Amino acid sequence: IKWINKTKNLKNLFVYAFCLSFLIIPLGTFASSASLGGFVAADRANAKKVAQRRSIGSGTRSGCKNTFAKNSITLMVPESKVVHKTSNQTPSFYLRSANTSKTPLNFSLVNPEVSKPVIQKSVTLSPGINKIELPDEIKLVAGKMYLWYVAIPAVCENSADSPQYQDVLTSSVEFTPAPHDLKNLLMNTENETEKAKIYAENGFWYDSLEASVDHKSTFLKSLLKSVNLTI
Repeated sequence: IKWINKTKNLKNLFVYAFCLSFLIIPLGTFASSASLGGFVAADRANAKKVAQRRSIGSGTRSGCKNTFAKNSITLMVPESKVVHKTSNQTPSFYLRSANTSKTPLNFSLVNPEVSKPVIQKSVTLSPGINKIELPDEIKLVAGKMYLWYVAIPAVCENSADSPQYQDVLTSSVEFTPAPHDLKNLLMNTENETEKAKIYAENGFWYDSLEASVDHKSTFLKSLLKSVNLTI
């Protein structure tokens, strides 16, 4: 398990983010849309690779462990460890939970180049798909990679240590304004399922997922299957 000590939470998150920023390297090619079931990572020639951890494991460290079952919390992002795209300057993030626990988790959005997080807030999950929304005043900068984290509190043999340790999941997001051709395709359809497919086929993961979830699209199951996720 990847743990951080909460007493050094911010420091460790920023060190982690700083290190991840050096792991970004060009990726040569991606699988075709057919092999991915419709989802294609955007900008194949310029795609970036970055470390990611999308589901909790199991185990203990320093006498501490999280109380959630293995794989019971999953960030809803592709399994490919690349920077995932959005055309929304204020995107939303989604998690899948198989838990009934009301234990608050900690959400953070970080710009690796800045010492202060963009936002930190407590979130409580319900069983099923959960949406984390950003305030309208938060606007991502185009072309810049951001890291987002979900920190899960641990329970320790020494109860005094319990608030200090967290199990951390992480993924990435990059705001890329939709190209003119993509805007035209979207303007020419009012069907939300078709819009979700168009976003997916053009590599905009977060937009495709949001359109599928928010409008209860029949495309959602296929979209998730294409990146090895389930509802």
